[in-house]
Amino acid sequence: MAPKEPSSDASRTSYAGGENIPGKKSFPGYHLFFPIALFFTVLHVLALLLGLLPAGSAGLGLVYAGLIIFGLITLVLR
Repeated sequence: MAPKEPSSDASRTSYAGGENIPGKKSFPGYHLFFPIALFFTVLHVLALLLGLLPAGSAGLGLVYAGLIIFGLITLVLR
């Protein structure tokens, strides 16, 4: 219902306490996302494997855990 105000260049610019902000865009990169996502996926699979092992197979669970931890160490240190 209010009348339109005249458009100006100042109304289209960013305002940060009176400073001019340089007009460049930055996009987040995904180069760190995928190794971290893979790390947590492998940890969740290990928890699922250890949780679903039969009651008398603690040795097999240790072998699984050792292999998966070795894989995680190689993933982190690469």
